[in-house]
Amino acid sequence: NWRPSVVATTGQTATVNMTTANGSAYTVDWGDGTSSTVASAANATRVYAGNYSGAIRISSTGIFTRVNSWTGTVTLTGTTAQLPTGLTYLSLSSSSITLTGTTAQLPTGLTYLSINSSSIALTGTTAQLPTGLTILSLSGNSITLTGTTAQLPTGLTYLYINSSSITLTGTTAQLPTGLT
Repeated sequence: NWRPSVVATTGQTATVNMTTANGSAYTVDWGDGTSSTVASAANATRVYAGNYSGAIRISSTGIFTRVNSWTGTVTLTGTTAQLPTGLTYLSLSSSSITLTGTTAQLPTGLTYLSINSSSIALTGTTAQLPTGLTILSLSGNSITLTGTTAQLPTGLTYLYINSSSITLTGTTAQLPTGLT
């Protein structure tokens, strides 16, 4: 289960797409008395009929493994500590998402992490990144990551960093050998 907060005004749209490990459906309680139940990896969409500010609940009998997307004009707010513990895939690229937290609070089973937003404030060190990461793509000036190339997860196959607030030291020889 995931319980982020949203702020919506009349007519604003929110769309979420989540995947479960066993393919079971998931339900989004939009917090305003409505809910949507959709298949795993399908879009759940809500157009808010009135103003709403508060928690929503995304639940399933299965374990969430992917946050595929959050789109629309509704602002989603949460912390890395609130992310579902079973996540293996997290891709966030909307300016309507405000996520704060540390690399140490990311789900430990995360293998794919892509953040492309200036409204996501992630701080931490390379040593705190989930050890199973194979894809790491960070873009946005609210991301503060420090550390050495030798501390990057050894299984990384893809690394993209585009931020003036990320500081990595070390040599290219210390980069994970599987980078392509």
